[in-house]
Amino acid sequence: MAKLLEDAYEELQQLLSTISGLRSAPDYPPDKPGTFPFLVVFPASGTFAPVTFDGPEGAHTVIIQIHVARKDLARDLKDAIPYVEKIAKKLLYQDHSNLNSTVDDIGELRYTFGDLEWGGVPTLGYSCELDIMMMRDDL
Repeated sequence: MAKLLEDAYEELQQLLSTISGLRSAPDYPPDKPGTFPFLVVFPASGTFAPVTFDGPEGAHTVIIQIHVARKDLARDLKDAIPYVEKIAKKLLYQDHSNLNSTVDDIGELRYTFGDLEWGGVPTLGYSCELDIMMMRDDL
């Protein structure tokens, strides 16, 4: 099976959609926010470089965002803070062999926390960057 970026994003989204406490994790980012808290996964940037034997190598950065409704700052902050550790646990510390068909290596997870916005609606939460490596054998 060819390793496609679209498949990698879908598998990452499916893996992260099982995080406890999430109420929505659409397959693709929606125009308007769904039920809070919600998670979205989408591409940020990447590179392809030629590799001699296994095909081109791709280094990509994926954005993972958790959005919590912004209504009561103290409560919303308390609800939002645990999510980054849940994301890290799913990606870095648990078996994620289901990603092996699309992702060859997972790098570091970087994050920022604070005010976010989705579809014009102010939210609070995390914007994470995850580095992934993929070897394409079909190009």
